[in-house]
Amino acid sequence: MIRHLRTCGFAGLGLLTLLILAGSPAPVQAADVLTFKNNTKANLYLRGAVVVNNQIRWDKPIPMKPGDVVRLALPGNKIIHILDANPPNPILFQGTLPPATKDLYFLIQPDPLLPKVNLEPVEPPMMPR
Repeated sequence: MIRHLRTCGFAGLGLLTLLILAGSPAPVQAADVLTFKNNTKANLYLRGAVVVNNQIRWDKPIPMKPGDVVRLALPGNKIIHILDANPPNPILFQGTLPPATKDLYFLIQPDPLLPKVNLEPVEPPMMPR
């Protein structure tokens, strides 16, 4: 095949480049990074999911002790569940987060009236120089 491309010159090289690019997979959507800090006095599980080909794909639940910080990298619309770590593991928060253009930071705060938690968006921490 290379011998045939030599006779075609630049046109053959352009055709080969076009064939290679046409056969490459579509670009992958970049994942948004979400950071959660457990500001409660309870042990929790954090679980995230995304929709791929009309199916929900769940990540493994991540255990969080009080004060722990967890980062998730998920593309597109994200489904977030926060569960109590004690059986029967009731869901304390469930919500959907849209795609973002920057990293997002949340505090997991206890709800004063209900046995639930709330996500409070916060500004990113200052990075030391």
